[in-house]
Amino acid sequence: MNVSICQYCNANLTGSSNTNRSKTKGLTIPTGYSPSPTPAPIDFAKLLTDQDPNYIRYQIPWRPKIKNSALTNVTFAFPRTAPADKAVREQWLSPALPSEVWTTPMLGLLIDHCVPPLENFFPDSPHGAQASADRSVQWARDGMPKEHPEWSAPRFYMTINMGIEVKKNLPEQGVKWLFTRFRMKGVRDGRFDLGCEIWDDEGELVAVSQQVWMVVEVDREMMKKTGPMGKL
Repeated sequence: MNVSICQYCNANLTGSSNTNRSKTKGLTIPTGYSPSPTPAPIDFAKLLTDQDPNYIRYQIPWRPKIKNSALTNVTFAFPRTAPADKAVREQWLSPALPSEVWTTPMLGLLIDHCVPPLENFFPDSPHGAQASADRSVQWARDGMPKEHPEWSAPRFYMTINMGIEVKKNLPEQGVKWLFTRFRMKGVRDGRFDLGCEIWDDEGELVAVSQQVWMVVEVDREMMKKTGPMGKL
């Protein structure tokens, strides 16, 4: 399938290849693979009251003029202590509405909800894993600010390509929470790889993804003129 996407009158061609996993049959062998290191345990009931000892909830409330409203549709759970490996970023995610769940066709959307680990390499970035967790702890203690902080790093990220291999179809009724771990291996000339694993709350691998991203550095003065969502 080929799709033409236009932005500011510039057309870009993208392609997609999809397989209906429910109709495929073949060899299945357990390999014993598990996430390493093992994610810290989580209590979702305690998380929603900000009492979980290992994770803190990150929820962006919807407001009429918010620029990236898609982020308000997801509840994040960040490790209170970020992974020691700066090339890694991990989180639990859930649809924000109580009636909504993750289903297999939504896995691409779930994978796209991530600040790349590259932000962990900039000590002054407010978007790194530890900075995001610390901000969540502060909000739990002091209450949400009237306006959610906008993207302020002098960098923009663009996905060049993304491949997803579904290892396990989610149940038809869906699941409420999924765990994602992103790992970056190398950055060169503004391009970097980003691998992702998706796990369910029973410890089963749901999908793997491999992506190539591009980072575009932006002058801070330009950021002030155009805003974080301005035209480059």
